[in-house]
Formats: sequence, structure tokens, C-alpha cells
Amino acid sequence: MSDVDEYLSKVDPKLRRQFQKLRSIVKKALPGVSEAVKWGVPYYSLHGVGVASIADYSGHVNLYLMQGAELSSDLLEGTGKGMRHVTVKTLAEIKETEITRLIREAGARTARSSGRKSRRAANAQ
Repeated sequence: MSDVDEYLSKVDPKLRRQFQKLRSIVKKALPGVSEAVKWGVPYYSLHGVGVASIADYSGHVNLYLMQGAELSSDLLEGTGKGMRHVTVKTLAEIKETEITRLIREAGARTARSSGRKSRRAANAQ
């Protein structure tokens, strides 16, 4: 059992299907994504850079997008400098096509930014 599977086993049964669906969407949208529990919640990264995380609360599940402020969607909530989230209370609220688009765009931005960092590090040598 992975750390994320263990985390999922402790999610409120009323929210578990929503959580599983979001997890499935992230893993399908980002082939090769790394999944681990970080900062106490399932965390998804590409090339060592965080893209998303999923957390459960009483009554809802949030999908966090680390670079969400750079994305555009009516689903996104929050006002921080970088991160935005999608709040899901019921399985029917999951807009799979839009969430997949957001995750893919966040993954592409992450890949571009990690590529720039790698080039800068190589140029510094």
C-alpha cells in the first residue's frame, strides 16, 4: 500500500469517491507524474516540481494547483500569489474535461519552468 493509498483509506467515506476521481484525473492527465504524501496530503510533481495536491476537509475535497494563479477557469478559487483550488462537494460537481485541461496546462507550465531552471544551471557552470 502506498502512502497515498493509506491516506485515502482514512478519507471520510462520503468524500472518498470524489477524492479517488480527482486522483485518477491527475494521474491520467499527467503521465509520469510522481505521487507522494507531502505536507500531510497527496502531492503530485513533475521533474521534482509540484503541480497539484488533493486534500479532504469536512464536507468537501480541494484540488490545489500550485501555479493556479497563472491559469484561467471559473472553477478556480483563491486569491494567493500562486496557488488556486477547485472545491468539490459531490461527484457530480467534478467537471472532468475542465479539470483535465487545467491540470495539463499546469503540468506544461511546470515543465517549461523546470526546463528554464535546468538551462540556467547548465549556463552557470
